[in-house]
Amino acid sequence: MIERLLQTTGYRGYGVLNEYGAYIEGSYNNDLGSSLGKSIFELKSIIEGSIGPFQITTIRGRDGAIFIACNQNKTYFVHTLRETNYGLVRKILLELVKR
Repeated sequence: MIERLLQTTGYRGYGVLNEYGAYIEGSYNNDLGSSLGKSIFELKSIIEGSIGPFQITTIRGRDGAIFIACNQNKTYFVHTLRETNYGLVRKILLELVKR
């Protein structure tokens, strides 16, 4: 799954959180072009096809989009944001993990 994500146009980074909201793994690529949100459908299909039944949330802004998939054990997120405010991303993710 990760290899497919890395080849997606507009991909900027991904991360995985455990059931407590602790960061497990992730990456950020600052060298890719910014199609900013155009590839969110492709990102969604890759994650849904790889991890099965998850709660799906897509948050779009003028500078990009964040796709979030979570279940009881893990939360995956992928973003196409040019500049990542991980404080804001973490705040959004922790609200979803609490549910």
